Amino acid sequence: MSKFARRFTLALAVAVASSLIVSGAQAGLVIDLRLKGVTGTAFQIVDTKKVQYTYEGTGSIQFEAWAIITGADGVAALEGLNNLYGSFRSTNVDGGVVFGNLSASLTPQWQGPAWTNGAVADLDADGDLDVGSTNSSSATGWFYAISNLGATYITSANALSDAPNAFEVLPNGGLAIKLADLSFALTGDVAGPPATAVTNLDWVGRTKSGTLVHPATWQADGTNPVRLTTTGSSIASTGPIEIVPEPASIALVTLLGAVALVWFRRR
Repeated sequence: MSKFARRFTLALAVAVASSLIVSGAQAGLVIDLRLKGVTGTAFQIVDTKKVQYTYEGTGSIQFEAWAIITGADGVAALEGLNNLYGSFRSTNVDGGVVFGNLSASLTPQWQGPAWTNGAVADLDADGDLDVGSTNSSSATGWFYAISNLGATYITSANALSDAPNAFEVLPNGGLAIKLADLSFALTGDVAGPPATAVTNLDWVGRTKSGTLVHPATWQADGTNPVRLTTTGSSIASTGPIEIVPEPASIALVTLLGAVALVWFRRR
């Protein structure tokens, strides 16, 4: 294993452990986005949640969506998930860095009754394609993962571990289960973004909009079903995967701008 691979693996373990703190605030369920790799020459992985855009070539970012379930007892065998709704979006902050199309592919153990990878559409009107929906009052279009065992919850006792399925028993007794493989394929970039610009790849959960709408159904401490009961609430993520501009590229843009200004003044 290379030095980079060892560091990346260690950092990933730290990130997973840190995400458990977030999950406790999300009623025992949170979505964790994990970088898997990049293709082409356009991107370079910096750490477990950050990718640099190199301003050359083409490429894509590969990542995974995992559900992390925890309970007060800290016993993984007592935690489980049955279903959840949500969407995946690329969102530009402070002008953004890149544009790209998202796609999702549910793992087989979540291809239960009425499962769907979600509609591919521009959900935030920024010109590229996201996955899911923005209409919480309707089930249409959302990414929908549901146990392939029907009403039976996926737990550490029946979760599948053969690729592309996967699950992990976490150090605090929580359970992490892989939901889907995702890809963000580059379609264009933002010219001369500021150093503070970011393009976020993130999960946006469907919000509870009525008594019959539950964004997710899970099991905690052996008790089920557990559901969000407050209107407007949703299942959150541990944080986005950030795409940032390469520092050298920002410096070059700044330098060219300065040269152009000097040239203009000397005319």
